[in-house]
Amino acid sequence: MTMTRRGPLKRIRVVILVAVLAGALIPVAVFSNRREAEEIRFFSGVLETAQVDTTVSVRGTQYEVRGGRVTKHGIPASRSAASSALRLAYAHTLAERSPLLALAGTDTDQLDARAADLEKIQEEAADMLQELLDADAEQLSGAPLDLQKRVEAVEHVRTALYPVNFLRALASLERARLSFIRNGSYSGEREYSERLIHTIESERADAAAFRVSMLAHVGDVKDISSFTLSTTVDDIKGALNEIVSGAERSAALAESRASCISGVIHACDARDLLMTLPGNVRGPSPAREALALRRADVILSLLQDAGIVYGGGSEVVEVASSTCLSAVQGPHFFWRINPETQVQPAQQIRYVGDIFYMRPTGASTPGLFKGKIPIPLSVINPFIFYRCNEKGRDVSSVVATLYTAAFAEKHPDIAPPAREALLARKYIRDADAVSYVRDAFQDISTVPADDRRDLYELALMFRNRSAGLEIVAHEVSASMRNKLDDVKAGWNSVPDPRFLFVSESAFPSFFQMYNPSFSYGNSTLYKGVPLNKTGSNLASYFLSGAPPPRADFVTSIDNFERFHAGEYDYLLKDTKHPSAAPTD
Repeated sequence: MTMTRRGPLKRIRVVILVAVLAGALIPVAVFSNRREAEEIRFFSGVLETAQVDTTVSVRGTQYEVRGGRVTKHGIPASRSAASSALRLAYAHTLAERSPLLALAGTDTDQLDARAADLEKIQEEAADMLQELLDADAEQLSGAPLDLQKRVEAVEHVRTALYPVNFLRALASLERARLSFIRNGSYSGEREYSERLIHTIESERADAAAFRVSMLAHVGDVKDISSFTLSTTVDDIKGALNEIVSGAERSAALAESRASCISGVIHACDARDLLMTLPGNVRGPSPAREALALRRADVILSLLQDAGIVYGGGSEVVEVASSTCLSAVQGPHFFWRINPETQVQPAQQIRYVGDIFYMRPTGASTPGLFKGKIPIPLSVINPFIFYRCNEKGRDVSSVVATLYTAAFAEKHPDIAPPAREALLARKYIRDADAVSYVRDAFQDISTVPADDRRDLYELALMFRNRSAGLEIVAHEVSASMRNKLDDVKAGWNSVPDPRFLFVSESAFPSFFQMYNPSFSYGNSTLYKGVPLNKTGSNLASYFLSGAPPPRADFVTSIDNFERFHAGEYDYLLKDTKHPSAAPTD
């Protein structure tokens, strides 16, 4: 009897429990639905305001996102699909318009290759320092502190001279960003997010290691000058601290964006979706520009006579302002060299607004290197990385201008008046390139999707000053390779660690100190020094009264180029290089 009464009672309890659970789940479901509705309203609203028109792929299904609405083949998507598509479209727009740690305009495969070169170079430099240490370690036995510092120096050079891991991570991140922009898929977004986290971790590690190593060797010299640029140890220390702390800010910002994309809408900043266009570039006066044009023509003619080939796909760009040549009145002209036609491919972009040189005086023997290469003038290259470690800023202006001109050539229907102004001049101007990009954005909604993506990339190149980092890395690796070969050939001594870290590291360019997509970007390390303050025996071709004989310049330039290309055997012989152009 007891058993029969407990059976129905048990069933009643189960029914009551189910009812209670169902009642508890109703508020949860309501809350979930409400949250999803809020997410849809938010993402739909900000995407509409930002005029986002894109296609994304959610679990293999394509959705069009336009005006804040989500459709599939013109049919409104379900609420669940719309929520996923809107969040993915938001992430896609961030990657396109305001990406973190972005390198728009940099050849990532070439950057990978140069990172491998730099890794080998710092290994070789460290091995050379180690050989020196082994050779005279016995003499240092009475000074253990000095010995310890030298052991540390070897390790610093071997592991921290160049941010190799960071450069590789940046290249991989940029490839993932471009892939996500093209495919708009969930898998692309995941890959890009994972690459961003990895890159920030590499940034943290390499920046911290470089800071420790640099501070161990920079010393306490007040001023560090090179040609027409100057900086201080305090400025360098401040820049290093900013890079290290900026990596932490990048990590916090990346985490906030990830939360936003996952649906935590209070973590979102809708301003990130608005494309910030580069500001207009103010060009020089017509009289000043005409003078600079005539000078550039003269320099290019001298280079041709010296056998440095001009043409064959090479182009000249006029840049309104320059960091590396800030002490020289602009505009500044730069030659983007076609490596296939140039004797010294190491420096692919060179300054052609003037030639600076020193006349050997007193007891010194005319020559580039301890008198072994007799030339009448010692040519000085102001636009080389070890005289301007922030060279990437100027390189980016040249490369972005050329990319813009190439795009304009292919698209006669986009911003026709600005296009005509850009392409009409003998030499391409960065001011005209920026004006073209800005004008093209006036009717961006009418531009086909692929071309629209290219325009966003051009805008990022100018805004972030990120184009052509592989060119700087190539110059650093090629120059340092020649220096190490000098040591092996007995032409030079092993570079001092302080020299390597202060002058040869190119850290402002490699850490993108001037790139605002990095949390510490948009600053400069150098100040210009007036040309007449840089040394009594320094002269320029155009500011030295009557220039030296043209033949002297041709000989000096020819030998200077080949010396830096590592052509020692030729330079030690009194023979004409077979590829040199004939001179008058």
